[in-house]
Amino acid sequence: MNTLLLILFALAVCTAARAADWSWQPGFDWRVDHQSNRLLSTAQADAGQATWLSFGGAIQRATTDTELSLSPRLTVQRFSEQRDLDSEDGSLALAGKWLREYSQFAASALVSRDSTLATELAETGIVDLNTRRDLRTATASWTWSFAPTTQLDTQFGYTDVEYPDGRRVGLVGYRYPNGSLGLTRQLSDYTSVSLTAYGSRVEAPAALTISRSLGLQIGMARALSPDMQLQLSVGFSDTQRSNPFASRSDRSQLWNAQLTRKLQSGQWSFVLERSLAPNGLGVLASRDEASIDFARMLSANFTGSLSVHGIRNAERSVGPFSGEDYRYGYAEAALSRSFLRDWALRASLGGSEAQHRSIADTSAHGWYAALALHWAPAARPVAAWELP
Repeated sequence: MNTLLLILFALAVCTAARAADWSWQPGFDWRVDHQSNRLLSTAQADAGQATWLSFGGAIQRATTDTELSLSPRLTVQRFSEQRDLDSEDGSLALAGKWLREYSQFAASALVSRDSTLATELAETGIVDLNTRRDLRTATASWTWSFAPTTQLDTQFGYTDVEYPDGRRVGLVGYRYPNGSLGLTRQLSDYTSVSLTAYGSRVEAPAALTISRSLGLQIGMARALSPDMQLQLSVGFSDTQRSNPFASRSDRSQLWNAQLTRKLQSGQWSFVLERSLAPNGLGVLASRDEASIDFARMLSANFTGSLSVHGIRNAERSVGPFSGEDYRYGYAEAALSRSFLRDWALRASLGGSEAQHRSIADTSAHGWYAALALHWAPAARPVAAWELP
């Protein structure tokens, strides 16, 4: 309800923005799909259809040294065979950027309510029919170029997550402050190196757990050609997890590798990453993620794409079940056709699988077919969207 009130407030701001030099870019998405096992349940696979409607947009203002944006979104989901999954979700995002001669400051905030169907399949696998995730997050960053080839980057973030009625299925809220300090040096027109120190804390009062991490990472970015970019980083993190009864410490190796290439009529990318991320179990989990994405224009109006993603979350708790992990993966092929300048129709076919490695291993899989319609006109001055 709070999210919907904020969205209504944002719409009111749209009207008040006429006096300023603001632009407005609306958006609309409609999707219908059929899935064989939507919840990736091991007990029973109930096939069913669903319809998704999403309304949103971005209100923006840009000058030579300032960028401001306000982005409301409202999503309605309806399911033919699983009525308990029906939901109305929404979000409101604000962002700003201020430029100076040698520095840049940016800040953003997001408030959202989403169904656990959209948030938990890739993280914990816990999808309850009557649970939502309430998210409130804010970030601030400052970049200072104190030499022609050297810059200092600082960033701070805070995330507050709640799951109303989630404790009965194992989902607990948490608070996640985090920060980083980095130094980047440009060695040449094609190569740069960086050194980053970071720290975070995850506190889950309902689970009585606290996780702390401190780490250091070195990285390199290099342009292999005008169309190919490579980014590499490697480091470590010392993590301590504790509750009133026990505590444990771990040292984790973290890395990231990204290779991206632009083609004459498309692009492809490969990402391999290990990181630490909080989740709805109230722990700071070790996450391995690999993805391959490929997109290519087949003609002036048709675009084909292929995506393969795999995620492994090692749920490192304080207790005896710290060795268990949850794995989720999906593959999707899609074909899009643009028409009437601002519209696009997309057909996709894919499959997904989830595995829970614990005392008793479980596995589930399913497939889906979907058709989606997307409308995204170009941004125009707010006054130009006024009705006569």
